[in-house]
Amino acid sequence: MKSGEKSLKRYALEEANQYFKEAYEILSGNQARSKGEDLKLTELLMRWCLVFYYQGRFEGMSEMLLAHLGMAESSGDKARIGAYHAWLGHAGFWKGAGLDASRYYLLRALALGEDTGDRQVIGAACSFLIKTCAERGYLEEAEVFEERTRGFLELFASDTFFYITYYSGKAYINWFRGDRDELYLSARELLDYGERVSSLRCIMIGNLLMAFSLFMVQEMEQAIEHTNTVIDQADPYHVMIAQTLKGMFLVYKREFKEAELCLNQVIAYSEREGTEYLGTTASIFLGAALAAQGNLSRGIRMIETASEELLKTQRIVFYSLSQLVLGSIYLQILRKSPGRNLSNILKNVPFLMKNIFSIRRKAEKHLSTAIELSEKAGARGFLGQPYLQMGSLFLAAGKPEKARQYLLKATDVFEQCGPQKSLKQARDLLSSLM
Repeated sequence: MKSGEKSLKRYALEEANQYFKEAYEILSGNQARSKGEDLKLTELLMRWCLVFYYQGRFEGMSEMLLAHLGMAESSGDKARIGAYHAWLGHAGFWKGAGLDASRYYLLRALALGEDTGDRQVIGAACSFLIKTCAERGYLEEAEVFEERTRGFLELFASDTFFYITYYSGKAYINWFRGDRDELYLSARELLDYGERVSSLRCIMIGNLLMAFSLFMVQEMEQAIEHTNTVIDQADPYHVMIAQTLKGMFLVYKREFKEAELCLNQVIAYSEREGTEYLGTTASIFLGAALAAQGNLSRGIRMIETASEELLKTQRIVFYSLSQLVLGSIYLQILRKSPGRNLSNILKNVPFLMKNIFSIRRKAEKHLSTAIELSEKAGARGFLGQPYLQMGSLFLAAGKPEKARQYLLKATDVFEQCGPQKSLKQARDLLSSLM
């Protein structure tokens, strides 16, 4: 086990995994294990989780933990059982399983940590709960856990994974709330911490958070530079997160072929390692890239499949994002024919014939869903664009008063937390109604 941890610190993940695997086979192969040996095996599994995490093998991690859950619970050691449940909740989140299940394990871990007064378990559970609650649409609850986790930073000042979990979770709240300045500060703090303790992993996540903060003000070139830094140096899972973000940024830049290359790599990785979370997210933007290049049927079908998966797994904020993307595509179809050449028009004839009388209705339905869910979650950072798109839709439909209502809302959001380009768009459309 110690050899595996040393290899993990040296970023030698395959070597670390092999050491843990050998130790596991020795311990688990003994069918007449004592209670003490069961405790040692439980501890091994939890320490092995970090290797699974950095490799992005969350399906394997989840299966391993579930297979030995009975053994862990039979120990009677509440603090250890709590730590085990914290890892189960973490694995479920990244695997792409339902967030309610992830939240259940994490809240049980927290209860056991509080029952025993074990601050390590309490801190781990709270730090994992930030992302789970934020994506579930429970942003106020996520903020409570962010505050509680922040109180443990000094206590766990040498725990780099704890810092990664805290700051990346806080970044979700900042992104969903539309608080770009706070997200930038979080990125800066994690980068500074990483430099101070010589943690490349913290520096890599700091770069990802910085990319997010730049994306929020549409500084795409600089955002992509930060993702490239991670792609060149990070562990496999963090590389795939960076590829996902880069693909998303390239879609916004309308560099669709390059975006496809990034996003197809993520989807292939996701299918191979059982990391549905990343694959589902990448599929939204790959579908958008395909639709923008004239392949409407395939692109929309891909986004719809991803959207259904997000709803099924209770990832409400990202589901609202998928609804925005769908609504925007249907609005774009209303504005102009798909593609710019005859072949694109011809290959979309079946799709257009099937949907020609429902395009406006579908655009409004998807945008309304995006607005409703983001408003309910308090995800202000996800409201500006659907307000703007809805205003544009009603403007095109000859309904100026409804258009004005949404454009005023869009302007209000963009003035507080949106890029200047989007604010100008909203103001220009409002001016056209004067």
